[in-house]
Order: sequence, then structure tokens, then C-alpha cells
Amino acid sequence: MRDPRAFKKDLSILNAEGDILRLYTHHSGELYFASRLTNHSGKVFYPVTVALIKDYLQSKLLLRDLFIKSDTEDVKVLLRGDVTTTSKEAVLEHIDCLEDSYQYIAPDMKKKEFEERFLGLQAKKK
Repeated sequence: MRDPRAFKKDLSILNAEGDILRLYTHHSGELYFASRLTNHSGKVFYPVTVALIKDYLQSKLLLRDLFIKSDTEDVKVLLRGDVTTTSKEAVLEHIDCLEDSYQYIAPDMKKKEFEERFLGLQAKKK
């Protein structure tokens, strides 16, 4: 897996006093999620596909399922600027919002731009 310091911030997905879940891209076009650790000390980066993203947004998968299905055995953890590589199992229980179905997450935590991009939803006019 690539060094997450080379990734470009793309879209925030879930936010509550900082990103809980964010999409990053690599210049090669690869997509990565960065999930906040429950103790807020860092982020876990893992590759995702458009199909996995759509299944997550449609609540066909929990974030836990998406993380497990991501195409990697090891993940990158960014803590205070340092990157380490670890197994998925080692960090699985330390990721925010693992058990929350996307449809039941509070609407004010969700970023509509993300839904619009991956599901083609139209922004609701106020």
C-alpha cells in the first residue's frame, strides 16, 4: 500500500468536530478512505473501490464490512505525522463509526457532495 502522505484530500464523508471519514486520492486515480481512530490520535488509510463506496452509501455494507473487504491485508496508520503499517485486525476495533449504517448516521454529519458524486443525487434546494 502507498504512503498516505502522498495522497490528496478529496471529499469529507462524515464530519463531527473533524473528519471521521474522508476520501483521499492518489495521482494514479486510486481511491482511499481515511477513518479516524476512536481515540482521535490518528487515521487509518485503506483502498476502496467505487462499488464498495456505493454499497456503503446505500447501507448495503457497514463501514466494518467495507474495511474488511478493502483490497489489502495491511493498512497504513498516520499518527502525528508518522506512518506505520499494520494488519487490519490490529486496528479494526479502533475505528470510529464501524457499526453505523450510513442511512442512520445523523444527517448533519454527512456531506452531501460525497453522496452527489457517488450516487448522482441532486442537492436538495432550501
